[in-house]
Amino acid sequence: MTAAAVTDRIFYRHLARPSPTGLRRSAVRNGRIEHIFDIMEPRVTVIIPTTALSERRDYLARSVDSVLTQTSVDVSALIVANGGRCDDAVLAKLSRTKNVTVIRFTEESLPAALRSGRKYVETPFFGELDDDDVLLPRALDNLSAGFRRDPEAHVIVGNGYIRRDGFRDIESMTDIDLLRANPLRALLERNWLHPGGALFRSDAVSERDFSHIAKYYEWTYLAVVLCLTHKVSFVSSPVFIHHIGMPLSLDVSREALFGRIEALRTILSLPIPSDIRRGFRRKLGAQFHGCSAACLDERRNLGAAFTHHLNSLIYPGGWRYLSYTRHLLYAALTDLLRL
Repeated sequence: MTAAAVTDRIFYRHLARPSPTGLRRSAVRNGRIEHIFDIMEPRVTVIIPTTALSERRDYLARSVDSVLTQTSVDVSALIVANGGRCDDAVLAKLSRTKNVTVIRFTEESLPAALRSGRKYVETPFFGELDDDDVLLPRALDNLSAGFRRDPEAHVIVGNGYIRRDGFRDIESMTDIDLLRANPLRALLERNWLHPGGALFRSDAVSERDFSHIAKYYEWTYLAVVLCLTHKVSFVSSPVFIHHIGMPLSLDVSREALFGRIEALRTILSLPIPSDIRRGFRRKLGAQFHGCSAACLDERRNLGAAFTHHLNSLIYPGGWRYLSYTRHLLYAALTDLLRL
């Protein structure tokens, strides 16, 4: 037997030993440290933030079921019930379900729920799923396979489907090569990080990464943070369905429309490169324009419509909204004639 063959046998015998953490083992080979993840049955916690409203109990049950039926992983669901509107019967039923843990706090806030959920994670890997979304079969297995291909990654992001109004599906990743080349720049075109779409290493992605999440742009903010401070890797396998426009959902609400102004300002407070910053400033200008149009359509506050419009003009690409000024002037003149 050659010396190389003996070395290989010793190396792989070392890898065959179980890891006490359930996360990964390290071995030195040819002067290089190689990290190998325990992949037989990785332990995963999936955080599910929810307001646990009785009207959404069927969606929540569907989400939990999509987690617990995952294969090739040792998975548990962590239900983070937040706010004062939770249905006690819904939570009581969940708390009796095997491999489900329920925690509860009074503040109704998705960012706060994500932070609390991350604090309670005790497994080597974790993910997140909204209470009206679903993991596709073998989703966690496909995501964990990404760590086998790229053991140094801190988070694996998968493809998925964005389902609008319950029936129209759009793939979340259209050009995975572009994502891999420059994931931060790709965020200017579309967000690629969605609920259910990522598997995180608990020893790398900490509570601190969730500490200042921007409300209403939670996943875009987290994607920026991950790009700036962690190694992100991608797999092309579809792993989730993310629903937009579901009943009682905040993602298309007036509150979310106006709240995203502050969310974009929070993203702009991060140390992002100047060209990326310009792109997010352009998005902020577009958000001001959208808020102005909403105020005009509702005729709630013409003054606010003018203020948002003026703000939209000072950001990159603001010239696009100059012609919109005539609609505001027409509305103001109409109101004067009614006096």
